[in-house]
Amino acid sequence: MSSQPTRGEADDDIGRFERLNQAAAALLDPLIDPELASQPTQQARRLAEALGACAQAADRAGVRGLNHLATLAVPHLPALAVRADWPAQRDALEGWVGLIVAYSAGHLVGEDVEPLLGSLLGLPGLPAVPAQFVTLIRRRLTQDAQRIAALASMD
Repeated sequence: MSSQPTRGEADDDIGRFERLNQAAAALLDPLIDPELASQPTQQARRLAEALGACAQAADRAGVRGLNHLATLAVPHLPALAVRADWPAQRDALEGWVGLIVAYSAGHLVGEDVEPLLGSLLGLPGLPAVPAQFVTLIRRRLTQDAQRIAALASMD
């Protein structure tokens, strides 16, 4: 019994990796859509939807850490959208989304995943996350980064 994937399994993995990358790149759409620039609540809602889709694509690719990030971020986005400093928060979210795109493409590995979690936890008003959960999420993101790197090398 070989631990090497069959050609069909490898093709499935490559397809899941490509769909993850597409879903991650789609996170930028609500942030750069000029029609949403003056509609923070709508922009936050569309970003939340895109985060959910990205988390689902990640889950299908065997990457679970993005689900944890989405679980933390999605309910918080409406509160950020009504803040007077929404433009600054939107810019911070855009930077965080850029990290998700890089992570999903296999460009963040090891300690490089720390800003992915730290940027989210640093958003104003985000409810406190217990330290043990932060540790578990960090560990999961690091493990997932290895899975993503393996998928990227197959592509």
